[in-house]
Amino acid sequence: MKKLFLILILLFIGNGTAFAKIYKVEKCDYDSGTNNTWEKFEYIIDTNKSNITVNRIFTDEGLDRINTFNDTKISKIQTLDYKLIYFNYPYAKGTRTSANSEGKNNWETDINLETKRVFELIKFENSSDFIQKFICK
Repeated sequence: MKKLFLILILLFIGNGTAFAKIYKVEKCDYDSGTNNTWEKFEYIIDTNKSNITVNRIFTDEGLDRINTFNDTKISKIQTLDYKLIYFNYPYAKGTRTSANSEGKNNWETDINLETKRVFELIKFENSSDFIQKFICK
């Protein structure tokens, strides 16, 4: 019985997933805090799966405003997946790639879990970079 207990303890110590965690920042908005664009906006960091999931549900007003400026219309509900490339609490960094009619876009997101600030850098293939800043609660 003692040997079995020892083996189980060694398995948990040697297995990195035993310490995996899920972190969440939610109720995000632009850093100005004045844009009521989303009903729901959250980042979920899963260190076990090495990903960051972004869930956004736009308000009707926010969706109309954003679709006014986009050639490609976006849907009311968005789920975006980033590959978690760096995590050391309180910092997380993720990357993803998307494509549209103008080419391939590379996205980077930096999250500070203590200050609940998020920076998204979008590198467009055929134009300049774009930075978005968000504050979450």
